[in-house]
Amino acid sequence: VAEHYNGRVPQYYHCTLNSKRYYGFGKLGIQGLNKKLRNLLMQGYNQYDLNASAVSILCSVAQGLYPTLQRYASQTKAFRLDICNRWTKHGLDVDTVKQAITATLFGWNINNQKYSKTQIPQALVYCLVHDEDFNMLVSEFEKLKNELFPITKKKEQQKQASAFYQNLETRIMSFIRNSTYDPSDCLMVHDCIYTRDVIDIDDVRNEIDYIY
Repeated sequence: VAEHYNGRVPQYYHCTLNSKRYYGFGKLGIQGLNKKLRNLLMQGYNQYDLNASAVSILCSVAQGLYPTLQRYASQTKAFRLDICNRWTKHGLDVDTVKQAITATLFGWNINNQKYSKTQIPQALVYCLVHDEDFNMLVSEFEKLKNELFPITKKKEQQKQASAFYQNLETRIMSFIRNSTYDPSDCLMVHDCIYTRDVIDIDDVRNEIDYIY
């Protein structure tokens, strides 16, 4: 295939109406591959991951103070590891913490099958719901949504929040893509983008400030 397309594998996307996110489709789609295989194929590319971008974007446009959310946005891996370390003797691991936080912030139950097919054992769910940082994160996120999207039902509020930050994520990724020497030589994967070029992060930050 790559030989037929001058050394490249063409990627096709469709854009959702609400969030404007790009989803790959077709038999040649790299986006839907297993993460390890995708990273193997994308060796030589630079990956820019908008890690915890949902929280960061929403906090940036809010007036209230949300210290736990802001700490999570700025130190995502350390935040997850801190929770994990407090419950290591119970078998809690970082991947489980990540799964639980992401599912919860998307408005789903910790074990919602829409987010992950892997069920979290009840013993680990117990650890999470009794962790102070986890509970503060969930509580502050609810307050944040109430501030930004008042006078709406909880379910609709979550939809508005998701559409809002996913739309901005897509705009940031499009900026990164268009900043490269060859925008066609990129791969978009939901909230991250692979590029051949090294991107100036300061330029991205300036664009984010402009968007906000």
